[in-house]
Formats: sequence, structure tokens, C-alpha cells
Amino acid sequence: MDRRRRIRSLATEIYGAGWAVAYPDHPLLARGPDILGQDDRGLVAEFVYENPSEDLDDKREAVRILLARLALPRGTRFSLRWLGDGDPRVSNLELFDELVLSVRRGQPQRESLGDEVSAITEMIRPFHFERFADAWSHPKRASERGRFTGESTFSRAGNESTPSVPWMKVDEGHVAARLDQKRSRRSVLPKVQILAVATTFNDYWLGEGLSGLRETAQLLESRRSYLALHALHLDEGAGYSRRTGDPFKAYRAAAFAGARVKFPASS
Repeated sequence: MDRRRRIRSLATEIYGAGWAVAYPDHPLLARGPDILGQDDRGLVAEFVYENPSEDLDDKREAVRILLARLALPRGTRFSLRWLGDGDPRVSNLELFDELVLSVRRGQPQRESLGDEVSAITEMIRPFHFERFADAWSHPKRASERGRFTGESTFSRAGNESTPSVPWMKVDEGHVAARLDQKRSRRSVLPKVQILAVATTFNDYWLGEGLSGLRETAQLLESRRSYLALHALHLDEGAGYSRRTGDPFKAYRAAAFAGARVKFPASS
């Protein structure tokens, strides 16, 4: 059984028919949780890992988890469901509320990981959505960000984790990406995921784990720093992703990751 079919089967097995969806589509996320379910405690976002070869410390996973935490409703429980052998102890575990160890026989073992990451998420949420409003808006609104003083969290991070790809670079303290017809015709979503790693991993100091996220939140709350506004330039003819029937999904996801989308008419 391939992974997608296995996750769909697992969603029904855990929550019952009609109470969960596998690979839920969200208008602000290039890639969300593996399962979104409902139990007697509320909404649950599950991230499922099956074997030791999967890199739970991967930067892409850290960014996927954090952006999902910001996009989904307050109170959503974030669960790492481990289907492999042993007990995973990795840095990204700090971004979850609970760890579920699925055993071959008997009931899964469930361990609470505390609520600190939820509290930190609520600290940064208003700043993240303020930047999203700037990114997905008329250029004049974005220009008003000149009112911010000090240094952005992105600049403070040193930009050491920015992926090296020809269509994206760090320019004057922010990420600048450009998609043209040739590169974006097939699908822009995979490139938006790369862009999200470049922006979010540095914006929130995820390389330092929960302590980095906490320090970023404190800097934002004290107004000693701010979230940089990145840029995604679209050349004439850049294709839209039609995978979900939502042609602007990829660009909305880019804006949610902090990049102001500059369409050809407004570039």
C-alpha cells in the first residue's frame, strides 16, 4: 500500500468515517498536516512518520508544522504519530503538543509534550497575520511597512539556511524569488515550498528550535524587531497551479509564508 492510501486508511481507522480527512487542503498552506481529525477534545492535526529513514529534523518539516500551527484555528492539537520502531527524540518534536506511539498490539501510547509551543504560537500569530495582510494586498499598503524600525528577525538570523537555487536570492535583508513561464508552467507549488523554507526557517529562527522561536516572539512583542516582507516576482506568462481548482492557491501560500506576490501588471 502506498503512503497516500495508507494515510487515508489510517485516518478512518483512528477517527471513524466522516470525522477526519487525509491530506486536507487549506487555502493558505502549500502543504498541511497529513490528517485533520476531530475527537472528543477538539480538532487534531496529525503528522505521520513511518520509518527511521524519514528525516524528522528536516527544515521543510519544521516550516510545514509551524505554518500549519499559524493557519489552523487556536486550540488545534498538534500530534506527531510515530508508526516506526523505537521512540523518536528529534528537534522538531518540540513543535508538537503530543507524541503518539502506535504499537502493533493494544492501544497507542500517548505522551503530552506540554503547551509552551502553543503559547509561543499565539504570541507570534498577530504579527504573522499582519505581515500576511501586507503581502497579499495592494503595493501601496506594503510600502507603509517603512514605519518599522530596527532589524528584521530574518536579518538577525544571518540567512545561513537559505536554499541555493538560481531563481531565488537574498537581497537587502529579504528573500527575492522570480518565476517565469519556463520554470513555473508545470507547477509553482513545489517552488513555493522551497520559498517558504527560505523565509520561515530564518524569520522564526527554527534552526535553534523552540528557544529560537521563543526569542523571536519576544523580539516581536517588544517591537525590537519585525518580520521582513519578502518578494515573489512573476514574469509575464508565469503559469498558475490548477491542481486544486484554486489557481491562486500557490501565490496565497507564498504570501502566508511572507512573500509579497508581484504579478506582471503590478511589478
